[in-house]
Amino acid sequence: MRKHHIPFATVSLVASFVLEVVGGIFLALGLFMVPLTWLLIIYVLAATVSFPLQDLMTNNGRAQGLQLLGSNLAIVGGLIALVACAITGI
Repeated sequence: MRKHHIPFATVSLVASFVLEVVGGIFLALGLFMVPLTWLLIIYVLAATVSFPLQDLMTNNGRAQGLQLLGSNLAIVGGLIALVACAITGI
């Protein structure tokens, strides 16, 4: 995380770990679906801009950055589908 100049790296790491674990458990249980899914979408997009996109722009690990960018966009697509299903009740 130092390579990407992330401020408060330890706090960011702990917060992201808690969001991923607690968010995953709540999604599996069906609790707070819509707000939690929007929060996870924002988190994944922020992580995408912070790491793989920055690597692609600086030509540092271009192949890995491109794979991570694609997988993160797929995750965002799945989360958007989850929001749509939660809102419409399908």
